[in-house]
Amino acid sequence: TPPVVQGNGNTVTGTLDGYLTFTARNFDQLPAVGNLGTLTAAPTRLADGRLIVISREGRITSLSGGDITWQSQLVGKTIASAAASCTYFFVSTSDEFVTFDVKTMLPVARLLWVGGGLSSPVIGSGGYVYAIASDSLFVFAPPLYSRGITACDMPTTKPGGVFSQ
Repeated sequence: TPPVVQGNGNTVTGTLDGYLTFTARNFDQLPAVGNLGTLTAAPTRLADGRLIVISREGRITSLSGGDITWQSQLVGKTIASAAASCTYFFVSTSDEFVTFDVKTMLPVARLLWVGGGLSSPVIGSGGYVYAIASDSLFVFAPPLYSRGITACDMPTTKPGGVFSQ
């Protein structure tokens, strides 16, 4: 898979034989996690640092550090990475489009379709989610209760290096 850089500078890469490899900033090889299925889509990093990994076979896995914290099987196959906002992540497979809550890891919406899973969903600046299936663009509106912010409720740095919430 394409590499993904974590907040600590380590790099994560998936392999065809189902391993997620971790490389430290100094290029030391860290322990790998295996038995994840055929990996071709880049892992998706959630705001809290967890990784969402999706195999070609539709197995979805959440990892925290190097530990598997959750797994589920999707309907259909995919070569697309998930897209993540602060509160949800979105997955496209050949047969369905699924929205998951990042806190509970439960699906909150599911749309059955045909011909998806070839491109990753995209989240626009207004919170709209865009996905493609069967050469058609699907546009999903953000929740009505959205606060209209685009950044996660995490500390930010003010001038002078002071953190605020």
